[in-house]
Amino acid sequence: MSTYPPLWVKTDLKRFPRAQDKNSNNLDILSTFSETNLAADALGFKTLMKHIRKVDGKAHTVLMVQVENEEGVLGDSRERSVLANKAFNQPVPNQLIHYLVQHKDTLMSALRMRWEAGDFKTSGNWEEVFGVSEYG
Repeated sequence: MSTYPPLWVKTDLKRFPRAQDKNSNNLDILSTFSETNLAADALGFKTLMKHIRKVDGKAHTVLMVQVENEEGVLGDSRERSVLANKAFNQPVPNQLIHYLVQHKDTLMSALRMRWEAGDFKTSGNWEEVFGVSEYG
């Protein structure tokens, strides 16, 4: 869930769209497919880094910043907004296909099983390459 955005972001669904479930219901999750949401995240991170440099630029007490992006969709296997469905129906990126082919024998078992469910296809959209998931 998108717990930390301010209320003015959470209530402006037009500007900051939400992820949707298979019934087109808005979820309490900002859409990862929204350019506006991405730009707001990037600006927030840039502003944070500038602030750290301003207050800690000489002392260097901040050694590292760990970005955690564990956004997921509870109750469904993926976001199903119009933008998400459009991306899901696009071809799997060639870079990923190339990686899969090059590392077929050393892939994590769950990934290899999903790819095998799609008969190890090397082109197609996500469902064609990885098969139909039990999670929809």
